[in-house]
Amino acid sequence: MAHYRFVADYPETGEAEVLFDGEPIERVPYTETSDDTVTITSGAGRSNVARSILEHAVETLDRDLGVDPAGCMSAFRSEFLEGFGSEEAWPIGLPAVEEFLDEQEQA
Repeated sequence: MAHYRFVADYPETGEAEVLFDGEPIERVPYTETSDDTVTITSGAGRSNVARSILEHAVETLDRDLGVDPAGCMSAFRSEFLEGFGSEEAWPIGLPAVEEFLDEQEQA
């Protein structure tokens, strides 16, 4: 199953990365003025993780979801990332992200 996983120290880059099926995804900052740091332990880093996963999922699913990833980033962060340590929230399956996006479209 296709899934996302957070890695605190990815061997190929030496940095924290969000992987999709073992490969790093593009980092998408949660705002135009924020950096692209991805962490699970800080607010801004979690927001970057959430935005990066949502943007990647929309591109990967390749269908019109009618949802702006930036607009539902906070809800995704709350549902999937808040209150977890660096490894506890993972993996997050692509079907779970797709279901979340479908629910946001209906809201």
